[in-house]
Amino acid sequence: MKKLRYLLPFLFISFSIYSQKTDTIYVNSSATTYLIFDEAITLFNLGNTDFQAQTASTTPSSMGSQVLLLKAKIPNAKPTTLLLTHGKQIYQTYLHYQEPLNQSFYDYRTENQSKEAHNTMDENLRLDDKFKKLAVSPMNVSYKKMQSGMLLRCENIYTDANGVYLKFSLSNESSIAYEIDNVSFSYHSRMKKKAINRLQSLGIEEVNILKSIEPVKILISQKSENYYYFIPLYATTENGFLEVVFREKNGLRNIKIAIPFKKILKAEML
Repeated sequence: MKKLRYLLPFLFISFSIYSQKTDTIYVNSSATTYLIFDEAITLFNLGNTDFQAQTASTTPSSMGSQVLLLKAKIPNAKPTTLLLTHGKQIYQTYLHYQEPLNQSFYDYRTENQSKEAHNTMDENLRLDDKFKKLAVSPMNVSYKKMQSGMLLRCENIYTDANGVYLKFSLSNESSIAYEIDNVSFSYHSRMKKKAINRLQSLGIEEVNILKSIEPVKILISQKSENYYYFIPLYATTENGFLEVVFREKNGLRNIKIAIPFKKILKAEML
């Protein structure tokens, strides 16, 4: 650890202009996540001991190891950081636990980066267009909840082949500013199935937000704002529901709305 402490500042000075970053890599304890690079991995460091990593190679051993294999040691491991060097570049990212994995292979080889960048750009443009339509669409549902002067209402639900689009209005009718800590989405099943983890044993499937527009995080008194989200569509029982929770930072005004899964299945296409 002493050597690493002295080595890291030197690495940042030497390689920082060539650094690359991905926001989040997802890992779990029942499958392996793979990262592959053009050049050999010369160093890697994990922020905590809930995760494990080892290198592997796709070429003769003299070329070094270009692949990093990641796995969580325990279910629901706490988020952490990953830093590694390959060639003259530093790669840094966050590791989050996800069960099941939406993606297990991350290819950072140069030959694939231009294709990936092009596909990402196309996807972002497609989502931007969908969000513009969502913003001007007339209200087609109304699920609401009042909590301590905060009124949350789901005003629009649309779907397409890729997921679910939701529009919410949040009104602060209290005299105290409301700071959003985070917004979470989870599908709840009325009937238990074979469980992979504790949440699934309760019939709960948490989902990650794929894209969002959150104009403000702090909503002052007597103000309203619209919030937009795009999330995956997961199959659940017909009498299940999607639970949406707006959580207040350092407060108790957590607002929950339950949207029947039947309503999502019958939603208009966007």
